[in-house]
Amino acid sequence: MNDRNDNNDKKDPAQLPAEVAQLIDRRSLIAPGAAVVVGVSGGADSVALLSVLRTLAADPKRAYRLTVAHLDHGLRDESAEDARFVAELARSWELQCIMGSPADWPADESLRKRDGIEGEARHRRYAFLLDAARQVGAGYIAAGHHADDNVETIIERIVRGSHLRGVRGIAPARPIGDGDLILVRPLLETRRSEIQAHCQRQNLTWRTDHTNADTAFRRNFIRHELLPLLRERMNPAVDDALLRLASAAGEVEDFLASTGEDALARGIVDFQQQP
Repeated sequence: MNDRNDNNDKKDPAQLPAEVAQLIDRRSLIAPGAAVVVGVSGGADSVALLSVLRTLAADPKRAYRLTVAHLDHGLRDESAEDARFVAELARSWELQCIMGSPADWPADESLRKRDGIEGEARHRRYAFLLDAARQVGAGYIAAGHHADDNVETIIERIVRGSHLRGVRGIAPARPIGDGDLILVRPLLETRRSEIQAHCQRQNLTWRTDHTNADTAFRRNFIRHELLPLLRERMNPAVDDALLRLASAAGEVEDFLASTGEDALARGIVDFQQQP
């Protein structure tokens, strides 16, 4: 079913695009004129991402060339309806749309045994997006991960056990595939509530994946049980605290990496200068 909350926010509808533009410029996420494949599941996050990038692409100084990509995993009864919703959204916005079906991706038991259904779906999704990007000659793949996703990732990595590189959370950009493409997350500093408010202000509809409420899945358990408990019993602002921790971990990790590279370079020079 399509979901939209009629309690429209009073904020400027251009606010989220402006904030995302600042992140794109600050992090040099997407070059002007670039071809970008946007992964769109039909949920609020990806619909908002496509809406924002479409707004920014209209600026001649950015002029992004957008292609919508949607993979129907076939794991839910309503997944075909999700695919139709995304195809219609792309058509209404006059954007090219590349669709993938369950028939394109036969089950790989080795992946399922290693990473479970969630992990297999993630592998399939990124493989599909890489293929779509290469079909249209895109240099970037944009995903709708946001700040709340980052909080959940940080908690998961801390509990599982991680070094600084893991605690820094989700990267706003990273090479993907053979390194010839860049995966970018323009909404990474945006909270889920801001994303939904943007959809409401723009009168956008979206699809709801009801399996997101199933706490048998690890990420759903963190979102619906662990985080609410931490907010109630320990720190109402635990999300912000974890994001600060991730930022600090990233700064330290970058400093150590830079220091190591400098030391290695000096060592090589000293070695080469030996008589």
